[in-house]
Amino acid sequence: MERVPGEGPLLSTSTAPIDSPATKSAPVVIPADATAGEAIQVAIDACLAHFAPNQACWLEQEHPDCLHQTRVSTRRLRALFSLSRRLVRDDRVAMDIKARLRLILVPLGPARDLDVALARARDEGWSAADVDRLERARTKAYAEAREALESTAWVQIWSDFARWRSAPTWLDHVADLRDSPARVVTDAALDHRYRRVLHAGPWLRSMSDHALHRIRIEGKKLRYGCEFFDTLYAAGAVRDEDGTEVSVPLHFAATVAGLQDAFGLFNDHAVAAELRERLGLVSGGDGPVPTRADCLAAWAEVAALEPFWRIV
Repeated sequence: MERVPGEGPLLSTSTAPIDSPATKSAPVVIPADATAGEAIQVAIDACLAHFAPNQACWLEQEHPDCLHQTRVSTRRLRALFSLSRRLVRDDRVAMDIKARLRLILVPLGPARDLDVALARARDEGWSAADVDRLERARTKAYAEAREALESTAWVQIWSDFARWRSAPTWLDHVADLRDSPARVVTDAALDHRYRRVLHAGPWLRSMSDHALHRIRIEGKKLRYGCEFFDTLYAAGAVRDEDGTEVSVPLHFAATVAGLQDAFGLFNDHAVAAELRERLGLVSGGDGPVPTRADCLAAWAEVAALEPFWRIV
């Protein structure tokens, strides 16, 4: 179900090799009778289990897939803060951690972009000069990513996070909501993101690329929420395009991933143009230009789905 970011002109790449050392996210299993606090704790622990081996892998091997999964795991954690906003919005420590995570992860983005561009350059036989430019740029980006992941500030974030997560007074300021059934929080969280995506439909052809990117982020949070909270919803199963039977929430997540793909091409195109100009690349410049028609088609597929969290 997981989209590989960076697809599109210059930034497309093949599927990670089967023997990749990276650890992908495992299914999150939240008991149907969980409280809101328990549901968030289970999802938090799943994010940490996804993050830890990938960070260790990248620091040891500098394998591109491990860098990618390190970014994905921390993005999922930040999305979880957004999805549980009703619980944590007045928690100063939680909001501070979320903001610090975003800032310190900035250097990982350029490193990932260069990983994907370099993979395409090698696959397509770009000129030796362009490959060399990409390799040198990636070496610099990796040094900056390593500096971030080995920094005192990064270690302090996780120390603060562990202290917050295990505090005996965790979310006591919203104890009634924390101890309510999980769906009191998760239904509203999913619906909030869904409505933001749905209401964008009439303006998709005319909104700016930046606005389109913001809608894509809402879609990403919606997708992660479907994956996090899957087992809270006993809504039957459907067959995906490849014939695999999946739960309704995971099918919903896969459809939203298609929206992310279409919307993401615009951001990928902008990143590719910036890379080409900055590095003076001359190979591989004939990729397709994304169109809003694809965005509308992907949005329509999401809009056609019944919101499973509204089913009683």
